[in-house]
Amino acid sequence: MIGEPKPFPSIWVTWLARLMADEVQCRWAIWFRTHYKYEKLSSNFDSAKWNANHQALLRRRAAELETEGYTLYLEGENWFEITGRSFLVKVSGKPDILAIADQQGYLEDCKTGRKKNSDFGVAQ
Repeated sequence: MIGEPKPFPSIWVTWLARLMADEVQCRWAIWFRTHYKYEKLSSNFDSAKWNANHQALLRRRAAELETEGYTLYLEGENWFEITGRSFLVKVSGKPDILAIADQQGYLEDCKTGRKKNSDFGVAQ
């Protein structure tokens, strides 16, 4: 399958984390996804189960942080895109939680699957 070129290369911060943690078997796959629009292949991944588990973890963690006095912003509220100045690339991300208290902010990405090096420092 050949994809359609993107008008501007774009990469998710999670892909960069996997590259930096040396968890990527095929670096070309990341390059391709950065430069081309493509259709995802069908799989037996149970996205409904994953989503339910993820939302439960997110709600638990958000409740803990609110109890500690943090102001929270969740998921889509945290979407960002940064365009490079030196290189033609956009880096995008959507952290699960932005927690702010005492003029300090903390980002968390809630993970329900197996632990990976690229997830270091996130709520589990």
